[in-house]
Amino acid sequence: MPKKHVETVCNELRKLAKERKKIFSVLHDQKRYGWEKWLQVELAFRLSAFGDPEFEVMHKYNQLYRKPKSKANFSNPFIDLQFRADNHLKDKVTAIEIKVSETEKGLGPLLSDLIKIRAIGAAQWPFRSVIAVLAYGRDVARRETKFKRLLSDLPGETIEGSGYNFFVIGWEKSQTKNMTHEAYNEWLGKVIGIYKTQGVSRKTARRRD
Repeated sequence: MPKKHVETVCNELRKLAKERKKIFSVLHDQKRYGWEKWLQVELAFRLSAFGDPEFEVMHKYNQLYRKPKSKANFSNPFIDLQFRADNHLKDKVTAIEIKVSETEKGLGPLLSDLIKIRAIGAAQWPFRSVIAVLAYGRDVARRETKFKRLLSDLPGETIEGSGYNFFVIGWEKSQTKNMTHEAYNEWLGKVIGIYKTQGVSRKTARRRD
């Protein structure tokens, strides 16, 4: 697997958008948004060429960190898709969080997932990279919103598809000197700061479409 995991995920999503073009068009036209699990399986299948993917992996919160609020209010966090590349240490993995949304407002819940991962804490920290993927409905006629502006402001990549676009943002070892919880926390702080410039707070981010 290439050194940059974010780049690998983006490449696989580009292939998926091209190969499943008709499916994404139908999903968009029929206003279907409940296919997050399907996207997890598709991405896991593609990443299996580089290593070992796992679904819904549970970790433990560090009680020193405030747990993110949610309707489910899990006692422990679950990672949508966890991946370990063949050439990496067994105790170092990539966390991938996935959201599917009608609009760019899905950036809010995506931030909540990134905050959730931070709450796992330093002592239990197994991650060499953390990647968040948002699939959102493509509608060029939609009015300008703070979430649309966030797409331009955030240090991520937009992959255009048919009916849906993908937005990918991630933190990984190639961006920093180490892969510690402290390094992730520093990166996340900058991301939260960008959200704040568009008037999106953590409380706002927890709201669903």
